[in-house]
Amino acid sequence: MTSKEQMLASPKQLKWLKSLIKREWTDFDEKWVPRLEQIEATFAVCEAQGYDPDMINILLASQDQKQITMAGFDYLLERLNGKPFRKTEGGQQLSLGDETPATEDGYYKHDGTYFRVVHNRAGTNQYAHRMKFLMSPEEAKALAGTGTKAKVFTWVYAPGVFGKLKANEMVEDQTLTEAFGGLYSACCRCGALLNDPLSVKLNIGPVCGGRVFGEKFKGMLKQAKAELDSNNVSYVDG
Repeated sequence: MTSKEQMLASPKQLKWLKSLIKREWTDFDEKWVPRLEQIEATFAVCEAQGYDPDMINILLASQDQKQITMAGFDYLLERLNGKPFRKTEGGQQLSLGDETPATEDGYYKHDGTYFRVVHNRAGTNQYAHRMKFLMSPEEAKALAGTGTKAKVFTWVYAPGVFGKLKANEMVEDQTLTEAFGGLYSACCRCGALLNDPLSVKLNIGPVCGGRVFGEKFKGMLKQAKAELDSNNVSYVDG
């Protein structure tokens, strides 16, 4: 049986990697930087020549360079997904182009509506959910902190939308969390009303926070607790 270390990354994975590689490389050792630069430069050659992103492995092979395997893609995905996009020397975020299709799982804002893109359980296809509000911002604010268990919004399947989403419509996790925590007192991932002071401070619940931000959330949690403790604010420490 062929392993992921031997199988080349699929065309869908390589299209996804084209946008992932533009994200911050903070989770990589220095020895990985030349390889990341090589991948990014080869994607640029593909784009300049009018090739699809999945041609990158052919170009890498023609240069006697290591091709991107499924295992390699998984390694890169784990360290790049959810990171902010890198900035140019002038401080501008790297451009993905107005018409670059969405390839990453995450949150998008399209025509004024929020969508969440996820893979199916088999990991073979992606689809979008639309955010459907169940109450107004005023109603949510009035209920916040009262101990009321309620959903501010829910996610509903949005057939056909994924193909319309563009990469530059993606909303960063931190931006979305602050927007929904501040405006709706709601967790941006599950839509639950935020009640505990710790969740309100973080703008997201502790369970969803770990799922959205990964290891980074431990530091966010520690800082939020310290600030609440310094102000003698009690909270649920679960």
